[in-house]
Amino acid sequence: MTSRIILALLLTLALGACHRQDLRDVIKEVAEDPADTTGMASKNFSPNPFYTIEVDCFADVTFKQTPPGTAASIKIMADPAVLPHVKVSTTDGILSLSTDRRYKMPEKSVIVAEIQAPFVGQFLVCGGKCLRLGHIHLNSPLTLELEGVGALTAERIEAPEVTVSGNGTGSVDLRGINTSRLTAKADNQCYVFLSGRTKAFNHSAGKNSAIFADSLTVAH
Repeated sequence: MTSRIILALLLTLALGACHRQDLRDVIKEVAEDPADTTGMASKNFSPNPFYTIEVDCFADVTFKQTPPGTAASIKIMADPAVLPHVKVSTTDGILSLSTDRRYKMPEKSVIVAEIQAPFVGQFLVCGGKCLRLGHIHLNSPLTLELEGVGALTAERIEAPEVTVSGNGTGSVDLRGINTSRLTAKADNQCYVFLSGRTKAFNHSAGKNSAIFADSLTVAH
């Protein structure tokens, strides 16, 4: 699904939003709003171990970090006609969530995924609706990448090094950051919001993009 189609879908979903809000704020709000799972069918997966999660479809994904030693699990929910076309695969440590390459999802359809695992160090979202990370605690670097018009959020991130990049019309909103080194990059109208603490902060924003770090404390 192309970024243009995803953007049109989000705009369609946002028609009832307050017209006084900035369009970008409306898109962010709609992307972050949890999908309605009423009437959806579901399927559970027990994947092989993975280090990276790659979302390559219009999906609303929630990730929960579990205690060390626990088994990873995935629950996929979608319209009964869509669910058979959802693909979950693990190759070379990468968990991939996608749809059949030639399949065109019905208008307004969204895939919902709940992923649990004790350790993931890289999250890649391309054409997704939203990825919610909740609370992340790692003893190794964390990489977050967003491509498209969706959203990527986190309530708390603790890692020695955090690298985040956003490319498209979407948004990244990371709260409760606690790291020694934070690197952030925004391109092609992406907005990145950062709050928390870091000892070193490197950042760059392209034309029409922005990185908001007023709530970020840089303590050298």
